[in-house]
Amino acid sequence: EEMAAARKGGKLEADFRVIGARPGGELPENSHLLRTLLAVDEMLGIRARQQRSSTDANVALSLGIEAVAVGGGGRSGQSHSPAEWYDPTGRELGVKRIFLTLLALAEIEN
Repeated sequence: EEMAAARKGGKLEADFRVIGARPGGELPENSHLLRTLLAVDEMLGIRARQQRSSTDANVALSLGIEAVAVGGGGRSGQSHSPAEWYDPTGRELGVKRIFLTLLALAEIEN
C-alpha cells in the first residue's frame, strides 16, 4: 500500500525507533585469537574472509574482549529473508576448525 501511494505521488513517512543496540569494537592488530584462527585455517587449507559485520562478537569487542564470529561450515544464502537456505555439506571442516582453534587457544597438545 505504501509503495502504491508513493508511485501515485503520495507522501511516504517513516518513524525510526531504536529497538536494540549493538556496540562495536575492533580486534587489536596483534590479536592472539585471530592469529590462532588463521594458523588453524592455514593448516586445514581454509581461505577465510575477514570482514566486519554486526555479529554476536560485538558486545565482547566493545568491552575490550577479543572475539570473532566463526561459521560452522556448510553453505548458505539469502540470509535474513524468507528465502534463506542452508546446505550442511562440508560442515565437518567447520566443526574441526572451531575445535582445533579452541584446543590451540587452551594450549592443549595432542
